[in-house]
Amino acid sequence: MQDLYVMQALSYFKKDHMGNAFAFHQVSDDLIFIRWTSTATHQDEVLFIKALQHCLNHAAHPLYFLSDLTNGCIVGIKPLGELGKLTQHRNWAGSTAFTLSMISRVYASSFRSLSRDTADKNTVCESVHEALAFLESLKPGVTADIDWERHFAD
Repeated sequence: MQDLYVMQALSYFKKDHMGNAFAFHQVSDDLIFIRWTSTATHQDEVLFIKALQHCLNHAAHPLYFLSDLTNGCIVGIKPLGELGKLTQHRNWAGSTAFTLSMISRVYASSFRSLSRDTADKNTVCESVHEALAFLESLKPGVTADIDWERHFAD
């Protein structure tokens, strides 16, 4: 499987799979894994929102998102609001994030609050196992047959 949606989105912005603070990995046809490597700058936030919007606009079907917020996240209130609006997109199926960082949990909870009508499809968890279980509750099998050790080791 190729990272078709991600490649389209990030090539559109003349970037590769890595932003300054984040990396996109399409791990299955339905699921995109996002790893934050540091706290987002304003430029990172703008690129992230635009790339995510492009992924959603060009997806052939709804997508699920799993975010690793262990080392960073979006901290701007305006970008969090824009992210919350993206949850209304026809191709946004649901999302979860995992982190033990209290700061990241606060911002992720703010995003969840801003996603209003879809808050039940978007959550933040303390562990990757809880996050994967949440995605499975939204769509059974969505996390199956994925080499998670490879993605988490990168």
